[in-house]
Amino acid sequence: MEPYDDFGRFILGAEQLSVCRELLLSASTPKQRMAVILLDSLAEALLYRVMQEAFLYSDQAWFSDLLPLYPEKKRQRMRTHFAEKLKILREPSYAIAVAGYPAIVTETDITTMAIGHSYRNAAYHRDTHNPAVLATIGKMFFKSVSALFVSAQHPGVGLYITKGQAARLSSVGIDLSESKLGHEILEYRDAAIGLISSLKDGMDVAAEDMALELAEDLESRLEDLKESIDYLREAPGDIDEHLEWMEFWTSNCDDEELMRLKDARDKTIHDLRNMSVNQITPAMRDEEARAANAHGNRFWELWQERETRTNSTILDSLSDIQKVATRLPMRTLLAPILEEYRAADERLSTIEQQISEAVAAYEAQTS
Repeated sequence: MEPYDDFGRFILGAEQLSVCRELLLSASTPKQRMAVILLDSLAEALLYRVMQEAFLYSDQAWFSDLLPLYPEKKRQRMRTHFAEKLKILREPSYAIAVAGYPAIVTETDITTMAIGHSYRNAAYHRDTHNPAVLATIGKMFFKSVSALFVSAQHPGVGLYITKGQAARLSSVGIDLSESKLGHEILEYRDAAIGLISSLKDGMDVAAEDMALELAEDLESRLEDLKESIDYLREAPGDIDEHLEWMEFWTSNCDDEELMRLKDARDKTIHDLRNMSVNQITPAMRDEEARAANAHGNRFWELWQERETRTNSTILDSLSDIQKVATRLPMRTLLAPILEEYRAADERLSTIEQQISEAVAAYEAQTS
C-alpha cells in the first residue's frame, strides 16, 4: 500500500473534520463518541507529522542552534506516547523559530487535546460519561484539532489540482474555481483556514456552560463510586484499610527496585519448587530467605515513606475531587477549567478502575 502524498493527507484530514462536525452536532451520544475517537485519530496523525518534521529539521546543522535536540530515547517516547508528542507544540519549531510563521496552536489547544485524548479513552473503554460533557468536550477537541490541522500545513506550499481532486475538495466545501490566477491551485494553509472557518458554526462552547457540565460529570461519577464503596463495606475487614492498600499498590506498582526484588524472590521460589527435596541444600534455603527478606524490606521501606509523605487514601482523593467539582462552576476561563478537570478526571478514572476491580473480586468470592 502506497503512503499518502501531501494531497492525500490534506483531503483525508479535511474529510475527517467535516464528518466529525456532523457527528458532534447530532443528538446521538454514540455518534458524538465516534467523533471524539475520530478526532483523536486525526490528532495522532497530525502530531506524528509535526514530530517527524521536528526531528528532520533539528538534525540539520543549519538549524541546530535554533531548534531543540531530540536524543533517540526522547524520540522513542514521542513515537509511543501522545502526551510526549504534544510537548513538541510547546517547543521552538521550524515553522515559528526559522520560517517565522505565526503560531496557530495555543496553550489552551494543547490542554484541550490532552483532555480529548484521555476522554477518548474514557468514551471508548467506559460508558459512564455524561452525554452533555461528551458533546462539549468533543466541540472543544474539534476546535483544537482544527487549529493543529491548519498549523500542519505550510504557507506557500500548494499544487495544481486535477478535476478529480477538485471534486473531492468540493465535497468538503473547498471551491477553487474562482482562483484569481485563472486555474485551480490548492494552497494548503489558505484552504485549511477557509475550511475551518466554514466548519466552525455551532462549535462554540461557553466557559460557564462547560464548567457546569464538567462539574456535573464529576458529581455523577463520584456518586456512583460512593455507592460501590458502600457496597464494599459489606466485605470482611475495615473498608478504609482495604482502600489504603489499593492506594499503596497503585502508587508503587511501578517501583523498579520492588519489582526487581519481587522477580528475584519469585524465581528462587519457582526454582526450589521444581527440585526434589533431597536436591535442596541449606545454602539454597538461605538464598530463598535472603530474597524474601530483601523484597519485604523494600516493601516496608515504601510503606514507611508513604506514611511519612502523606496520609491520603482513596477517600481523601474523592474528597479532593468533590472540592474540584464544587469549584469548577466558579471558573470563567477555559484553560483553567480544562486543566483542573483533566487532573481530577485522571485521578478519578484510576480510582474507578480500582473500585471496579475490588467489587468484581468481592463478588467472585461470594458467588
